Amino acid sequence: MAEEKVFMSPTAFAEAMGVSSVTVHRWIKARTLKAVQRGKVVLIPRSEVGRFAKEADDSIGATE
Repeated sequence: MAEEKVFMSPTAFAEAMGVSSVTVHRWIKARTLKAVQRGKVVLIPRSEVGRFAKEADDSIGATE
């Protein structure tokens, strides 16, 4: 059985969220998005996809 990856790259996260990788790096710098750095490599926990999607749904619902 294949092991599920716990982390993803900023580029993969950007694709999953439908935004640019520059936006993802801005969110990381602003600490809006949780990420870990291993040397020069930045990794984002997969759990952040669900959290960001939920927050986006909540904010859209709040404006309607």
